[in-house]
Amino acid sequence: MFLFAKSTIINYINNNPESRINIILLLENLETRSHPFLKNANFDVLYPNGSGSSSFNNEYTIQYEINVHAKALLITWLGSKSELEEKTRIEEEEFERYNREVLGGELVSGTFTATGGGVRGKPFILDSSIPTFNSDLQKKIESFNINMLASELDHFQSVKDYELGVDKAIALFSSRPGSPNFKKFLMLLFKIDHYERNVLTFPKANLGEIISYMMDFFKMDISDFRDILSINEFELFLSNQLKLKAYTLKRILTRVGLKFLYGRIKQ
Repeated sequence: MFLFAKSTIINYINNNPESRINIILLLENLETRSHPFLKNANFDVLYPNGSGSSSFNNEYTIQYEINVHAKALLITWLGSKSELEEKTRIEEEEFERYNREVLGGELVSGTFTATGGGVRGKPFILDSSIPTFNSDLQKKIESFNINMLASELDHFQSVKDYELGVDKAIALFSSRPGSPNFKKFLMLLFKIDHYERNVLTFPKANLGEIISYMMDFFKMDISDFRDILSINEFELFLSNQLKLKAYTLKRILTRVGLKFLYGRIKQ
């Protein structure tokens, strides 16, 4: 699955620091979830290109458009619960105005989306610890049965190149297999995915912060975990001074509703 235009997430967190942990969890949950319509070719006819949304604890919501054939989700909007309510109110008013003034009262269906702009990035510096551009992409290219080599593609050299690439991909997002633009769209997705995974400066959260956040959300206390760890051990764990065995960590994550993170976040 390609989840792209992640600059929208980075911009939002930079402007709303208090959203960091919830949105990181939202993104982890979205990318961990099973998306059968993106994995099974038999679903192509049943699930044409469309849109969707995802939230974590209903505090923040990511909205996206779906291209089933490219197995891609395009992030179109991100905001808090109150911002979503305001966005929905404005869209409903706009729809009613359009229906009244333009269509003369005839009911129609429509969609409205918004995109974020700008991005903070770091210069692209080749690092031996990062998968090379070619090896990272060749498997993706082969999965779409495209007759070409990753070496035929150049990676983005700057943030500006990346932003232009995202704009072009958005313009081609409705492309389908067999159309002249579908291969161009896929090539852009490969380059965008590599850049967003390896170059963008993405906000992070450590495991102690994440578990503390969920404890606050559920109004839990350290004593609620005393059957797993002593109070002193749990305090050391939350301050990242104690590493836990896999089974113990899984029990804690399950108790705070984060079982989907097990095995994905390093202590």
